[in-house]
Amino acid sequence: IQLNTIPMFSVRLTSEFLEWLDALKDKKAQIRVVARLRLAEAGSLGDWRSVGGEVSEMRIDFGPGYRLYFHRRGTV
Repeated sequence: IQLNTIPMFSVRLTSEFLEWLDALKDKKAQIRVVARLRLAEAGSLGDWRSVGGEVSEMRIDFGPGYRLYFHRRGTV
């Protein structure tokens, strides 16, 4: 494997998302969500699927099961 061929993504977060994350009372869930975003930045979207149109969701199998909805434009 050549490391320079691994895709990297730039993750942009909305203010609404950041407010939700800050208000999340389950601190372990906060950590899991942030860790999932870091993995996405490193190029690993993990468990994800299209939910229609240009919107997809990353699933986090923790607690009640969190979903992160996103729109991908190239590597952003």
